[in-house]
Amino acid sequence: MIQYKQYIRFLLETGLLQSQVLFLYMIYMKDQESIDKYKDRFPTEDGTVIGKYLQDDLLKNDWVRVNDVTKRMTVTDKFRAYFIKDEDALNELIDIYPPFVTKGEVRYPLVTVDKFQYGMIYGRRIFNSIDEHNEVLLDLAFGVENNYITFGIGKFIDGEIWKVLRKIRLGDPDALLQLDLYDEDF
Repeated sequence: MIQYKQYIRFLLETGLLQSQVLFLYMIYMKDQESIDKYKDRFPTEDGTVIGKYLQDDLLKNDWVRVNDVTKRMTVTDKFRAYFIKDEDALNELIDIYPPFVTKGEVRYPLVTVDKFQYGMIYGRRIFNSIDEHNEVLLDLAFGVENNYITFGIGKFIDGEIWKVLRKIRLGDPDALLQLDLYDEDF
């Protein structure tokens, strides 16, 4: 979600403050260590992470709820709707990704990766943002249509190739030079 244009749009759409969004994201990522560091570095008068008033606002507007057992806040589906699960995101990429490439007489598979591992890697690279994922799908579809996808999905994710494809898709003529179309490491 750190794609700044998407972040600004999210702030404007929801009316949330930056500190509220950061707090929600840390809860969503279950990053207690960052929550504790943030609370220590930016203390509030009432001892809460972002201030009781702002936390109450999140509760009142159904962005978070308090777990009855643990007494900890968890994000609601209202916030989760802006994100995609690792496995779902990878499966959507695989649905578009060409399954094979033929070089000479040999067909090479392009989608053979550890789905759990690469789902997590991809999810982290796009911050599990549904908006960024949808842009990546557009980039990938563009790459497939223009025969730019000649390498495995692992390289696509590891190298964040969608960023180069996006530049090409949006008209940057120099970006094509950054794309390594043929690689023996599938």
